[in-house]
Amino acid sequence: MKKLLTISLLASTLLTSCNLAPELVKPEVSTPEEFKWVNADDKSPINDGNWKLVELSEKSERGEWWKIFADEKLNELEQKAFENNLELEIAVSRVEQARSLAERTRGSLFPSLNIGASPTRYQQSNAFTGLAPTADPVERTIYRADATLAYELDLFGRLRNDLASANFNADSAENSMKSVLLSLQADVATNYFALKTIDRERDIVSRSIKLGVEAERIIKKKFEIGDVSKQDYMRAVAALAGYRAQLIGLERSRAELENALAVLVGENPSEFKISELSFNEMPPKIPSGLPSNLLERRPDINSAADKVAAANAKIGVARAAFFPTISLSANGGFESNEIEDLFKWSSRTWTLGPLFGTMVSLPIFEGGKGVANLDLSKAGYKESVANYRLTVLNAFKDVENSLVGIRKLSEQSEQQKLAADSTEEVARLSRLRFKEGYADFLEVVDAERDSLAQQQNLNSVQGARFTATISLIRALGGGFDVPILPGVDDDILKPVVTIKGQN
Repeated sequence: MKKLLTISLLASTLLTSCNLAPELVKPEVSTPEEFKWVNADDKSPINDGNWKLVELSEKSERGEWWKIFADEKLNELEQKAFENNLELEIAVSRVEQARSLAERTRGSLFPSLNIGASPTRYQQSNAFTGLAPTADPVERTIYRADATLAYELDLFGRLRNDLASANFNADSAENSMKSVLLSLQADVATNYFALKTIDRERDIVSRSIKLGVEAERIIKKKFEIGDVSKQDYMRAVAALAGYRAQLIGLERSRAELENALAVLVGENPSEFKISELSFNEMPPKIPSGLPSNLLERRPDINSAADKVAAANAKIGVARAAFFPTISLSANGGFESNEIEDLFKWSSRTWTLGPLFGTMVSLPIFEGGKGVANLDLSKAGYKESVANYRLTVLNAFKDVENSLVGIRKLSEQSEQQKLAADSTEEVARLSRLRFKEGYADFLEVVDAERDSLAQQQNLNSVQGARFTATISLIRALGGGFDVPILPGVDDDILKPVVTIKGQN
Protein backbone atom coordinates (compact mmCIF):
# COMPACT_ATOMS: atom_id res chain seq x y z
CA MET A 1 0.00 0.00 0.00
CA LYS A 2 2.76 2.45 0.90
CA LYS A 3 4.52 1.58 -2.33
CA LEU A 4 1.38 2.39 -4.32
CA LEU A 5 0.96 5.71 -2.53
CA THR A 6 4.58 6.57 -3.26
CA ILE A 7 4.11 5.78 -6.94
CA SER A 8 0.96 7.95 -7.06
CA LEU A 9 2.72 10.89 -5.42
CA LEU A 10 5.71 10.54 -7.72
CA ALA A 11 3.47 10.48 -10.77
CA SER A 12 1.66 13.60 -9.57
CA THR A 13 4.98 15.37 -9.07
CA LEU A 14 6.09 14.54 -12.60
CA LEU A 15 2.83 15.65 -14.14
CA THR A 16 2.16 18.85 -12.21
CA SER A 17 4.04 20.79 -14.86
CA CYS A 18 1.39 19.79 -17.41
CA ASN A 19 -0.73 22.84 -18.28
CA LEU A 20 -3.41 22.66 -20.94
CA ALA A 21 -4.09 26.40 -21.14
CA PRO A 22 -3.00 28.05 -24.42
CA GLU A 23 0.06 30.30 -24.32
CA LEU A 24 -1.09 33.75 -23.29
CA VAL A 25 -0.44 36.26 -26.06
CA LYS A 26 -1.28 39.93 -25.73
CA PRO A 27 -3.97 40.79 -28.30
CA GLU A 28 -2.63 42.78 -31.21
CA VAL A 29 -3.98 46.28 -31.64
CA SER A 30 -2.67 48.66 -34.28
CA THR A 31 -1.45 51.77 -32.44
CA PRO A 32 0.47 54.80 -33.73
CA GLU A 33 3.56 56.08 -31.96
CA GLU A 34 1.95 59.39 -31.06
CA PHE A 35 -1.44 61.04 -31.05
CA LYS A 36 -2.74 62.84 -34.10
CA TRP A 37 -3.34 66.12 -32.30
CA VAL A 38 0.11 66.38 -30.72
CA ASN A 39 2.94 68.06 -32.60
CA ALA A 40 6.14 68.94 -30.76
CA ASP A 41 6.83 71.86 -33.16
CA ASP A 42 3.42 73.35 -32.66
CA LYS A 43 3.21 76.53 -30.57
CA SER A 44 -0.33 75.90 -29.44
CA PRO A 45 -1.28 75.75 -25.72
CA ILE A 46 -0.94 71.98 -25.84
CA ASN A 47 2.83 72.16 -25.89
CA ASP A 48 4.03 74.98 -23.68
CA GLY A 49 3.01 73.72 -20.25
CA ASN A 50 5.21 73.53 -17.17
CA TRP A 51 3.87 70.30 -15.75
CA LYS A 52 4.84 66.80 -16.74
CA LEU A 53 3.69 63.21 -16.75
CA VAL A 54 4.55 61.01 -13.81
CA GLU A 55 6.42 57.87 -14.85
CA LEU A 56 4.00 55.13 -13.83
CA SER A 57 3.94 51.39 -14.33
CA GLU A 58 0.71 49.65 -15.21
CA LYS A 59 -0.06 48.65 -11.62
CA SER A 60 1.06 51.81 -9.83
CA GLU A 61 -1.24 54.17 -8.02
CA ARG A 62 -2.34 57.45 -9.56
CA GLY A 63 -1.51 60.75 -7.95
CA GLU A 64 -3.66 63.66 -6.87
CA TRP A 65 -3.70 65.15 -10.37
CA TRP A 66 -6.46 67.67 -9.59
CA LYS A 67 -3.95 69.72 -7.60
CA ILE A 68 -2.68 71.14 -10.91
CA PHE A 69 -5.63 73.53 -10.61
CA ALA A 70 -4.37 74.90 -7.26
CA ASP A 71 -7.90 75.17 -5.86
CA GLU A 72 -8.31 74.41 -2.17
CA LYS A 73 -12.07 73.95 -2.41
CA LEU A 74 -11.60 71.37 -5.17
CA ASN A 75 -8.97 69.60 -3.05
CA GLU A 76 -11.45 69.43 -0.19
CA LEU A 77 -14.22 68.01 -2.38
CA GLU A 78 -11.91 65.39 -3.88
CA GLN A 79 -10.88 64.22 -0.42
CA LYS A 80 -14.51 63.99 0.71
CA ALA A 81 -15.40 62.00 -2.40
CA PHE A 82 -12.54 59.59 -1.77
CA GLU A 83 -13.63 59.04 1.82
CA ASN A 84 -17.41 58.92 1.38
CA ASN A 85 -18.42 58.06 -2.21
CA LEU A 86 -20.64 54.99 -2.21
CA GLU A 87 -19.86 53.86 -5.77
CA LEU A 88 -16.18 53.72 -4.83
CA GLU A 89 -17.07 51.79 -1.69
CA ILE A 90 -19.01 49.30 -3.83
CA ALA A 91 -16.04 48.93 -6.20
CA VAL A 92 -13.62 48.36 -3.30
CA SER A 93 -15.98 45.72 -1.88
CA ARG A 94 -16.00 43.96 -5.25
CA VAL A 95 -12.21 43.83 -5.20
CA GLU A 96 -12.27 42.35 -1.72
CA GLN A 97 -14.81 39.75 -2.88
CA ALA A 98 -12.66 38.86 -5.90
CA ARG A 99 -9.54 38.54 -3.74
CA SER A 100 -11.40 36.34 -1.26
CA LEU A 101 -12.70 34.18 -4.09
CA ALA A 102 -9.15 33.74 -5.36
CA GLU A 103 -7.99 32.75 -1.89
CA ARG A 104 -10.83 30.25 -1.66
CA THR A 105 -9.81 28.81 -5.04
CA ARG A 106 -6.19 28.61 -3.88
CA GLY A 107 -7.32 26.30 -1.08
CA SER A 108 -8.14 23.61 -3.64
CA LEU A 109 -4.40 23.13 -4.29
CA PHE A 110 -3.83 21.90 -0.73
CA PRO A 111 -5.06 18.84 1.16
CA SER A 112 -8.17 19.21 3.27
CA LEU A 113 -8.32 17.81 6.79
CA ASN A 114 -11.56 17.53 8.75
CA ILE A 115 -12.16 16.15 12.22
CA GLY A 116 -15.46 15.15 13.75
CA ALA A 117 -17.15 13.26 16.55
CA SER A 118 -20.61 11.73 16.54
CA PRO A 119 -22.71 9.16 18.41
CA THR A 120 -24.89 6.93 16.21
CA ARG A 121 -27.93 5.01 17.51
CA TYR A 122 -29.30 2.33 15.19
CA GLN A 123 -31.43 -0.79 15.12
CA GLN A 124 -30.54 -3.87 13.07
CA SER A 125 -33.24 -6.02 11.52
CA ASN A 126 -33.80 -9.56 12.83
CA ALA A 127 -33.38 -10.83 9.29
CA PHE A 128 -29.87 -9.35 9.24
CA THR A 129 -28.88 -10.61 12.70
CA GLY A 130 -30.49 -14.06 12.28
CA LEU A 131 -32.83 -13.68 15.23
CA ALA A 132 -36.35 -15.03 15.28
CA PRO A 133 -38.94 -12.68 13.79
CA THR A 134 -40.66 -12.34 17.14
CA ALA A 135 -37.47 -11.59 19.05
CA ASP A 136 -36.66 -8.06 20.18
CA PRO A 137 -34.49 -6.33 17.54
CA VAL A 138 -30.90 -5.41 18.41
CA GLU A 139 -30.30 -1.76 19.22
CA ARG A 140 -26.82 -0.37 19.43
CA THR A 141 -24.99 2.91 19.94
CA ILE A 142 -21.65 3.57 18.25
CA TYR A 143 -19.40 6.46 19.24
CA ARG A 144 -16.95 7.79 16.65
CA ALA A 145 -14.14 10.34 16.66
CA ASP A 146 -12.18 10.51 13.40
CA ALA A 147 -10.29 12.67 10.93
CA THR A 148 -10.58 12.68 7.14
CA LEU A 149 -7.77 13.71 4.78
CA ALA A 150 -8.48 14.38 1.08
CA TYR A 151 -6.29 15.66 -1.74
CA GLU A 152 -6.79 15.99 -5.50
CA LEU A 153 -3.70 15.65 -7.67
CA ASP A 154 -3.58 18.51 -10.17
CA LEU A 155 -2.16 16.42 -13.02
CA PHE A 156 -3.39 18.53 -15.92
CA GLY A 157 -3.46 22.00 -14.41
CA ARG A 158 -7.22 22.25 -13.84
CA LEU A 159 -6.86 23.61 -10.32
CA ARG A 160 -3.90 25.84 -11.18
CA ASN A 161 -5.68 27.35 -14.16
CA ASP A 162 -8.79 27.85 -12.08
CA LEU A 163 -6.67 29.74 -9.55
CA ALA A 164 -4.95 31.74 -12.30
CA SER A 165 -8.31 32.74 -13.70
CA ALA A 166 -9.51 33.81 -10.25
CA ASN A 167 -6.36 35.86 -9.69
CA PHE A 168 -6.69 37.59 -13.06
CA ASN A 169 -10.34 38.33 -12.31
CA ALA A 170 -9.28 39.84 -8.99
CA ASP A 171 -6.71 42.01 -10.80
CA SER A 172 -9.42 43.03 -13.25
CA ALA A 173 -11.71 43.99 -10.37
CA GLU A 174 -8.94 46.08 -8.84
CA ASN A 175 -8.33 47.90 -12.11
CA SER A 176 -12.07 48.42 -12.46
CA MET A 177 -12.03 49.96 -9.00
CA LYS A 178 -9.19 52.27 -10.09
CA SER A 179 -11.27 53.20 -13.12
CA VAL A 180 -14.19 54.04 -10.84
CA LEU A 181 -11.85 56.12 -8.67
CA LEU A 182 -10.46 57.99 -11.69
CA SER A 183 -13.97 58.61 -13.03
CA LEU A 184 -15.06 59.83 -9.60
CA GLN A 185 -12.15 62.27 -9.39
CA ALA A 186 -12.85 63.53 -12.91
CA ASP A 187 -16.59 63.86 -12.24
CA VAL A 188 -15.97 65.87 -9.09
CA ALA A 189 -13.61 68.21 -10.93
CA THR A 190 -15.90 68.50 -13.96
CA ASN A 191 -18.97 69.30 -11.87
CA TYR A 192 -16.97 71.73 -9.75
CA PHE A 193 -15.79 73.75 -12.74
CA ALA A 194 -19.26 73.53 -14.29
CA LEU A 195 -20.51 75.12 -11.06
CA LYS A 196 -17.88 77.82 -11.40
CA THR A 197 -18.91 78.40 -15.01
CA ILE A 198 -22.54 78.84 -14.00
CA ASP A 199 -21.59 81.22 -11.21
CA ARG A 200 -19.64 83.35 -13.66
CA GLU A 201 -22.59 83.31 -16.06
CA ARG A 202 -24.89 84.31 -13.22
CA ASP A 203 -22.60 87.26 -12.62
CA ILE A 204 -22.78 88.21 -16.31
CA VAL A 205 -26.57 87.99 -16.36
CA SER A 206 -26.81 89.85 -13.03
CA ARG A 207 -24.84 92.73 -14.52
CA SER A 208 -27.20 92.73 -17.50
CA ILE A 209 -30.13 92.85 -15.09
CA LYS A 210 -28.64 95.90 -13.36
CA LEU A 211 -28.27 97.61 -16.73
CA GLY A 212 -31.79 96.52 -17.64
CA VAL A 213 -33.24 97.93 -14.43
CA GLU A 214 -31.54 101.25 -15.03
CA ALA A 215 -32.66 101.27 -18.67
CA GLU A 216 -36.24 100.40 -17.70
CA ARG A 217 -36.24 103.24 -15.16
CA ILE A 218 -35.01 105.77 -17.70
CA ILE A 219 -37.38 104.60 -20.46
CA LYS A 220 -40.31 104.69 -18.06
CA LYS A 221 -39.63 108.34 -17.22
CA LYS A 222 -39.24 109.20 -20.90
CA PHE A 223 -42.45 107.33 -21.69
CA GLU A 224 -44.35 109.17 -18.96
CA ILE A 225 -43.35 112.55 -20.40
CA GLY A 226 -43.91 111.42 -23.97
CA ASP A 227 -40.30 111.34 -25.18
CA VAL A 228 -40.47 107.66 -26.21
CA SER A 229 -43.23 105.40 -27.45
CA LYS A 230 -44.94 102.71 -25.46
CA GLN A 231 -43.30 100.24 -27.83
CA ASP A 232 -39.84 101.31 -26.61
CA TYR A 233 -40.97 101.05 -23.01
CA MET A 234 -42.33 97.52 -23.53
CA ARG A 235 -39.04 96.54 -25.18
CA ALA A 236 -37.22 97.60 -22.02
CA VAL A 237 -39.67 95.65 -19.85
CA ALA A 238 -39.31 92.56 -22.06
CA ALA A 239 -35.51 92.74 -22.09
CA LEU A 240 -35.37 92.99 -18.29
CA ALA A 241 -37.82 90.10 -17.87
CA GLY A 242 -35.74 88.00 -20.27
CA TYR A 243 -32.58 88.60 -18.24
CA ARG A 244 -34.38 87.69 -15.03
CA ALA A 245 -35.76 84.51 -16.63
CA GLN A 246 -32.22 83.49 -17.66
CA LEU A 247 -31.01 84.04 -14.11
CA ILE A 248 -33.81 81.82 -12.74
CA GLY A 249 -32.83 79.08 -15.20
CA LEU A 250 -29.21 79.36 -14.10
CA GLU A 251 -30.24 79.07 -10.46
CA ARG A 252 -32.05 75.83 -11.29
CA SER A 253 -29.02 74.45 -13.15
CA ARG A 254 -26.75 75.44 -10.30
CA ALA A 255 -28.93 73.65 -7.76
CA GLU A 256 -28.85 70.48 -9.88
CA LEU A 257 -25.05 70.61 -10.16
CA GLU A 258 -24.76 71.20 -6.43
CA ASN A 259 -26.95 68.16 -5.77
CA ALA A 260 -24.84 66.06 -8.14
CA LEU A 261 -21.70 67.09 -6.27
CA ALA A 262 -23.36 66.20 -2.98
CA VAL A 263 -23.93 62.63 -4.14
CA LEU A 264 -20.36 62.37 -5.46
CA VAL A 265 -18.90 63.39 -2.09
CA GLY A 266 -21.32 61.13 -0.23
CA GLU A 267 -23.44 63.79 1.45
CA ASN A 268 -27.18 64.38 1.57
CA PRO A 269 -28.15 66.99 -1.07
CA SER A 270 -30.54 68.58 1.42
CA GLU A 271 -27.62 69.37 3.72
CA PHE A 272 -24.95 70.20 1.11
CA LYS A 273 -24.19 73.78 0.11
CA ILE A 274 -21.43 75.45 -1.88
CA SER A 275 -21.15 79.21 -1.73
CA GLU A 276 -20.81 81.24 -4.91
CA LEU A 277 -17.48 80.56 -6.60
CA SER A 278 -15.16 82.96 -8.38
CA PHE A 279 -13.79 81.90 -11.75
CA ASN A 280 -10.99 84.01 -13.21
CA GLU A 281 -8.23 81.46 -13.79
CA MET A 282 -7.32 79.67 -17.02
CA PRO A 283 -6.74 75.92 -17.35
CA PRO A 284 -3.17 74.62 -17.01
CA LYS A 285 -1.17 73.89 -20.16
CA ILE A 286 -0.75 70.39 -21.53
CA PRO A 287 2.77 68.87 -21.78
CA SER A 288 4.31 68.31 -25.18
CA GLY A 289 5.03 64.96 -26.80
CA LEU A 290 2.41 62.52 -25.48
CA PRO A 291 3.47 59.02 -26.64
CA SER A 292 0.61 56.65 -27.37
CA ASN A 293 1.93 54.00 -24.96
CA LEU A 294 0.68 56.21 -22.14
CA LEU A 295 -2.65 54.48 -22.67
CA GLU A 296 -1.17 51.37 -21.06
CA ARG A 297 -1.65 53.19 -17.75
CA ARG A 298 -5.42 53.36 -18.14
CA PRO A 299 -7.06 51.10 -15.56
CA ASP A 300 -9.88 50.08 -17.90
CA ILE A 301 -7.34 48.81 -20.47
CA ASN A 302 -5.49 46.89 -17.77
CA SER A 303 -8.81 45.49 -16.56
CA ALA A 304 -9.66 44.32 -20.08
CA ALA A 305 -6.20 42.71 -20.42
CA ASP A 306 -6.71 40.87 -17.11
CA LYS A 307 -10.02 39.54 -18.39
CA VAL A 308 -8.26 38.19 -21.49
CA ALA A 309 -5.78 36.34 -19.27
CA ALA A 310 -8.58 35.00 -17.06
CA ALA A 311 -10.51 33.73 -20.11
CA ASN A 312 -7.33 32.11 -21.46
CA ALA A 313 -6.86 30.21 -18.19
CA LYS A 314 -10.48 29.05 -18.32
CA ILE A 315 -9.70 27.26 -21.60
CA GLY A 316 -7.10 25.24 -19.69
CA VAL A 317 -9.72 24.36 -17.08
CA ALA A 318 -12.16 23.19 -19.79
CA ARG A 319 -9.47 21.12 -21.55
CA ALA A 320 -8.43 19.44 -18.29
CA ALA A 321 -12.00 18.16 -17.87
CA PHE A 322 -11.32 15.61 -20.66
CA PHE A 323 -8.55 13.97 -18.63
CA PRO A 324 -8.64 11.80 -15.50
CA THR A 325 -8.79 13.23 -12.01
CA ILE A 326 -7.01 11.41 -9.22
CA SER A 327 -8.01 11.96 -5.62
CA LEU A 328 -6.35 10.62 -2.50
CA SER A 329 -8.36 10.10 0.65
CA ALA A 330 -7.83 8.59 4.08
CA ASN A 331 -9.88 8.37 7.25
CA GLY A 332 -8.74 7.37 10.71
CA GLY A 333 -9.90 7.63 14.29
CA PHE A 334 -11.63 5.73 17.06
CA GLU A 335 -14.88 3.78 17.20
CA SER A 336 -16.55 2.07 20.20
CA ASN A 337 -19.87 0.85 21.54
CA GLU A 338 -19.05 2.39 24.90
CA ILE A 339 -18.04 6.02 25.23
CA GLU A 340 -15.55 5.26 28.00
CA ASP A 341 -13.69 2.90 25.62
CA LEU A 342 -13.69 5.37 22.68
CA PHE A 343 -10.06 6.51 22.90
CA LYS A 344 -8.53 3.14 23.81
CA TRP A 345 -5.89 1.78 21.42
CA SER A 346 -8.10 -1.20 20.65
CA SER A 347 -10.85 1.17 19.38
CA ARG A 348 -8.75 2.57 16.53
CA THR A 349 -10.06 2.39 12.96
CA TRP A 350 -8.95 3.61 9.53
CA THR A 351 -10.03 3.66 5.89
CA LEU A 352 -8.07 4.34 2.69
CA GLY A 353 -10.42 5.57 -0.05
CA PRO A 354 -12.08 3.37 -2.65
CA LEU A 355 -8.78 1.62 -3.53
CA PHE A 356 -5.87 2.12 -1.16
CA GLY A 357 -6.77 5.77 -0.74
CA THR A 358 -6.76 6.55 -4.49
CA MET A 359 -9.77 7.28 -6.68
CA VAL A 360 -9.38 7.76 -10.43
CA SER A 361 -12.22 9.36 -12.37
CA LEU A 362 -12.29 9.58 -16.16
CA PRO A 363 -15.22 11.04 -18.12
CA ILE A 364 -16.42 8.62 -20.81
CA PHE A 365 -19.80 9.93 -21.91
CA GLU A 366 -21.34 13.25 -20.83
CA GLY A 367 -23.65 13.98 -23.73
CA GLY A 368 -21.33 16.64 -25.18
CA LYS A 369 -21.06 18.60 -21.94
CA GLY A 370 -17.26 18.76 -22.00
CA VAL A 371 -17.10 19.87 -25.63
CA ALA A 372 -19.74 22.53 -24.97
CA ASN A 373 -17.79 23.83 -21.96
CA LEU A 374 -14.62 24.05 -24.06
CA ASP A 375 -16.46 25.88 -26.84
CA LEU A 376 -17.96 28.20 -24.23
CA SER A 377 -14.53 29.04 -22.78
CA LYS A 378 -13.08 29.66 -26.26
CA ALA A 379 -15.98 31.94 -27.15
CA GLY A 380 -15.48 33.78 -23.86
CA TYR A 381 -11.83 34.28 -24.73
CA LYS A 382 -12.72 35.70 -28.15
CA GLU A 383 -15.17 38.07 -26.49
CA SER A 384 -12.53 39.28 -24.01
CA VAL A 385 -10.03 39.88 -26.84
CA ALA A 386 -12.59 41.88 -28.82
CA ASN A 387 -13.49 43.83 -25.69
CA TYR A 388 -9.80 44.59 -25.08
CA ARG A 389 -9.33 45.89 -28.62
CA LEU A 390 -12.49 47.95 -28.39
CA THR A 391 -11.34 49.43 -25.07
CA VAL A 392 -8.03 50.46 -26.63
CA LEU A 393 -9.75 52.04 -29.63
CA ASN A 394 -12.12 53.95 -27.36
CA ALA A 395 -9.13 55.08 -25.30
CA PHE A 396 -7.49 56.57 -28.41
CA LYS A 397 -10.77 58.21 -29.29
CA ASP A 398 -11.03 59.74 -25.80
CA VAL A 399 -7.50 61.14 -25.97
CA GLU A 400 -7.87 62.49 -29.51
CA ASN A 401 -11.20 64.12 -28.63
CA SER A 402 -9.66 65.77 -25.59
CA LEU A 403 -6.58 66.95 -27.48
CA VAL A 404 -8.55 68.45 -30.36
CA GLY A 405 -10.92 69.95 -27.81
CA ILE A 406 -8.10 71.65 -25.94
CA ARG A 407 -6.54 73.02 -29.12
CA LYS A 408 -9.68 74.18 -30.85
CA LEU A 409 -11.25 75.56 -27.69
CA SER A 410 -8.12 77.64 -27.17
CA GLU A 411 -8.43 79.04 -30.68
CA GLN A 412 -12.19 79.49 -30.24
CA SER A 413 -11.63 81.31 -26.95
CA GLU A 414 -9.44 83.92 -28.64
CA GLN A 415 -12.02 84.64 -31.30
CA GLN A 416 -14.89 84.54 -28.84
CA LYS A 417 -13.16 87.05 -26.58
CA LEU A 418 -12.74 89.39 -29.54
CA ALA A 419 -16.45 89.02 -30.29
CA ALA A 420 -17.41 89.62 -26.66
CA ASP A 421 -15.22 92.70 -26.32
CA SER A 422 -16.50 94.12 -29.61
CA THR A 423 -20.20 93.65 -28.81
CA GLU A 424 -19.68 95.06 -25.32
CA GLU A 425 -18.23 98.20 -26.88
CA VAL A 426 -21.13 98.36 -29.36
CA ALA A 427 -23.58 98.12 -26.46
CA ARG A 428 -21.78 100.90 -24.60
CA LEU A 429 -21.89 103.17 -27.64
CA SER A 430 -25.55 102.34 -28.26
CA ARG A 431 -26.47 103.34 -24.72
CA LEU A 432 -24.55 106.59 -25.16
CA ARG A 433 -26.21 107.31 -28.52
CA PHE A 434 -29.63 106.68 -26.99
CA LYS A 435 -28.98 109.05 -24.07
CA GLU A 436 -27.94 111.77 -26.50
CA GLY A 437 -30.95 111.14 -28.70
CA TYR A 438 -29.17 109.75 -31.76
CA ALA A 439 -30.66 106.21 -31.56
CA ASP A 440 -33.92 104.58 -30.55
CA PHE A 441 -34.14 102.06 -27.76
CA LEU A 442 -34.46 99.11 -30.16
CA GLU A 443 -30.81 99.62 -31.11
CA VAL A 444 -29.86 99.53 -27.42
CA VAL A 445 -31.85 96.33 -26.80
CA ASP A 446 -30.30 94.57 -29.77
CA ALA A 447 -26.79 95.63 -28.78
CA GLU A 448 -27.29 94.56 -25.17
CA ARG A 449 -28.71 91.21 -26.28
CA ASP A 450 -25.75 90.59 -28.60
CA SER A 451 -23.26 91.58 -25.92
CA LEU A 452 -24.84 89.26 -23.34
CA ALA A 453 -24.94 86.36 -25.80
CA GLN A 454 -21.28 86.77 -26.75
CA GLN A 455 -20.18 87.03 -23.12
CA GLN A 456 -22.15 83.89 -22.30
CA ASN A 457 -20.56 82.11 -25.26
CA LEU A 458 -17.12 83.15 -24.06
CA ASN A 459 -17.89 81.88 -20.58
CA SER A 460 -19.08 78.54 -21.99
CA VAL A 461 -15.93 78.15 -24.09
CA GLN A 462 -13.67 78.93 -21.15
CA GLY A 463 -15.55 76.44 -18.97
CA ALA A 464 -15.28 73.83 -21.74
CA ARG A 465 -11.51 74.27 -21.76
CA PHE A 466 -11.38 73.07 -18.15
CA THR A 467 -13.61 70.14 -19.02
CA ALA A 468 -11.36 69.20 -21.94
CA THR A 469 -8.27 69.35 -19.73
CA ILE A 470 -9.91 67.08 -17.15
CA SER A 471 -11.06 64.74 -19.91
CA LEU A 472 -7.50 64.42 -21.23
CA ILE A 473 -6.12 63.57 -17.80
CA ARG A 474 -8.88 61.02 -17.38
CA ALA A 475 -8.30 59.60 -20.88
CA LEU A 476 -4.60 59.10 -20.13
CA GLY A 477 -5.32 57.29 -16.88
CA GLY A 478 -4.45 60.12 -14.49
CA GLY A 479 -1.07 60.34 -12.85
CA PHE A 480 0.10 63.84 -13.68
CA ASP A 481 2.71 65.62 -11.64
CA VAL A 482 1.98 69.09 -10.35
CA PRO A 483 3.94 72.23 -11.18
CA ILE A 484 5.41 74.09 -8.22
CA LEU A 485 2.63 76.49 -7.35
CA PRO A 486 2.00 78.47 -4.17
CA GLY A 487 0.07 76.43 -1.62
CA VAL A 488 0.31 73.17 -3.59
CA ASP A 489 1.80 70.06 -2.05
CA ASP A 490 4.19 68.52 -4.59
CA ASP A 491 4.11 65.10 -2.93
CA ILE A 492 1.34 63.50 -4.97
CA LEU A 493 2.49 59.93 -5.30
CA LYS A 494 0.96 58.54 -2.11
CA PRO A 495 -1.24 55.44 -2.52
CA VAL A 496 -4.90 56.27 -2.90
CA VAL A 497 -6.60 52.98 -2.06
CA THR A 498 -5.55 50.02 0.05
CA ILE A 499 -6.97 46.68 -1.07
CA LYS A 500 -7.41 43.68 1.17
CA GLY A 501 -4.78 41.05 0.50
CA GLN A 502 -2.21 43.43 -0.98
CA ASN A 503 0.78 45.19 0.46
